Amino acid sequence: MEEGNITINITATPAISNVKIITIKGTFDAVTSMHVDKKVLPVIEQEKSNVIIDLSNVDYLSSVGIMCLAQYLVFLTEKKRLLKFVKPPQHVFDTLRIIGFATKFEMYDSREEAIDSLKTK
Repeated sequence: MEEGNITINITATPAISNVKIITIKGTFDAVTSMHVDKKVLPVIEQEKSNVIIDLSNVDYLSSVGIMCLAQYLVFLTEKKRLLKFVKPPQHVFDTLRIIGFATKFEMYDSREEAIDSLKTK
């Protein structure tokens, strides 16, 4: 689904049955966050899956986007489900690191590494 400057795709992984992969591409900011929430919230609220959010194609992440990601983490943690992230481009990751969120989010360099981390859980 493409809305404005953002694309959100949700897929299952054949490697593990209870994992949804959410790929976000583009600008994740105050304008596009409602589109992201519209796609992501039903997955994390209604399904029983663990979630991987692939940020590798996010070219800009505002404070609103960061708060959305933090909200998803809190919700899934409360539901005793796991949330993993595929690391965004370095300039976006640096922003997360500077504000202290890079250590709050469990980040992996690739989708395969994130999937492998769930295989042992």
